[in-house]
Amino acid sequence: SESNFIALRCILMLRIIKIMLVASVAAWALLSGTVNLLDYEGGKAAVAQAMSMSLATGATATWRAIENPLLINLGYIFIWTIKYIAGALCAVSAANLWKNRNSSSFNDSKELGLCGIGLAMFMLFFGFIVLSDTYFELWRDAGFGNAVTTKSLLYFSYIGIIGLFIAQPD
Repeated sequence: SESNFIALRCILMLRIIKIMLVASVAAWALLSGTVNLLDYEGGKAAVAQAMSMSLATGATATWRAIENPLLINLGYIFIWTIKYIAGALCAVSAANLWKNRNSSSFNDSKELGLCGIGLAMFMLFFGFIVLSDTYFELWRDAGFGNAVTTKSLLYFSYIGIIGLFIAQPD
């Protein structure tokens, strides 16, 4: 009947939107990971600045500051590596979702994308909120620190909302 046809078209349209959203998270993660690598020294310097607590004016626990180059590099590697893994998971998921867009296995094809989304959220929350903002007290800086926290929260929120939307069964 015509109502069944319309319902199926709506489901297909929702599935295509979910595919585009998973692909957009893949694009964000892969693009920003690549930008991180192309400007390795600049990104590493920002991580070093956060870890050194040089912007944490008034902090009393500066003993937590880290200036070890190996640990600074590992902190930066954590960021772009997680972005690449999350991006790859979301890209593979988008391809699988596209392949299964007309199939009953569409919802099963979401798992890799949701893992990628969850991994990106983990990196943003743990790396930028827990470590940079809380442990290294970047929140004390109204300029750079505020910008870092705001951007990470913004990305976390968008990616999280996308994950919630995608996770809904069709």
